[in-house]
Amino acid sequence: MRIKYDELSISFKLTNYTGNKREWTKCDASFAFKRIKYAIKESEVFLCEEVIFLRDALKKLLENKYKSTTQLGFAEPDFEFELIPLEKFKDNNGNAFIQDISLLWRIYFWSKNGLTNNYLTFTLYRKHIKQLYDYLTGVIKKD
Repeated sequence: MRIKYDELSISFKLTNYTGNKREWTKCDASFAFKRIKYAIKESEVFLCEEVIFLRDALKKLLENKYKSTTQLGFAEPDFEFELIPLEKFKDNNGNAFIQDISLLWRIYFWSKNGLTNNYLTFTLYRKHIKQLYDYLTGVIKKD
């Protein structure tokens, strides 16, 4: 799966998905923005059950079922997702506004000594959330 907009580029691929909930998938991912680049290769980032969990959470977000911001964490701390629901509000003049859903995808850095407290955050909007949802659905259906 590839996402490109503005100067942002994300490449994300899961392999070894077996459907066995407690088995690890392999993840290849690269994230780039201007001169900043970070990649992982064949990393055990998600258990199979976490792929399903993430896909289901994205579906709920796309269907506007979340009422508040929701954090998703996983067994391995490489990725964290923050799901931000649709919000309707009015300004001081009574004008109505809608802020559509978004997703913050946090990518934590590893060093030779282990996980660091440093990370990149990429914001995805409805179109790209749907693309990620469709990709995960395809991975799961291949099982």
